[in-house]
Amino acid sequence: MDRWYLLRVKTAGLLGGTNLGQEFDHTSACIRCGAGAQAVPPILADLARMGTKQLDVTAHDGLIIVARELAGRFEAAGLTGFTSLPVRGRSPKAPHDAFRHIAISTVWPPLHQSSRVATEELCSVCRRAGHFDIHPTGTQLVYSAPPPAATDFGRTWEYFGTWHLAARPGRPPVGGQQFVIVSEQARALLGSLHRRQLAFEPVVIKESAA
Repeated sequence: MDRWYLLRVKTAGLLGGTNLGQEFDHTSACIRCGAGAQAVPPILADLARMGTKQLDVTAHDGLIIVARELAGRFEAAGLTGFTSLPVRGRSPKAPHDAFRHIAISTVWPPLHQSSRVATEELCSVCRRAGHFDIHPTGTQLVYSAPPPAATDFGRTWEYFGTWHLAARPGRPPVGGQQFVIVSEQARALLGSLHRRQLAFEPVVIKESAA
């Protein structure tokens, strides 16, 4: 049985995405909460705040920003389920060529009902947005089975965080952020970075749950 993990990035999050006026394609998005909106590259992020970190996410929408070298390691290792896309900093002087956005294409099915997550102001249209962690350590993602064509990187169907938080007046919401699920192979590569802000929580596949 393959093992899967919820990737936790324990930082405050980069200023970026919706907070910097990121353009999103809402063609397939929920008309109320914006779940399903797709960020249009280049991805905007405060790259100067990356420092020595090789991986971080934007606050609110959770877009993954990595060092170009790390994106190359993902590709060299044959990891699947993502596309490496360009990013742009707040300032023209920001070293945007040194970083990439990891756009994850695989979406996992809805969580099994035995999962431990909180809900608040759940979107009444799609029911994807309005999920939250149970603090401090109560969250647990449970699935009946992985996606039929599971990849090394995947996203939850559910969106987490306050979906109606509007970064700028007149801009539609984008649902919040989807949690990232990684394979054992991806976990091993990321674990080799030895970064304290990265953590991995086991995902439960119901077939194997005791």
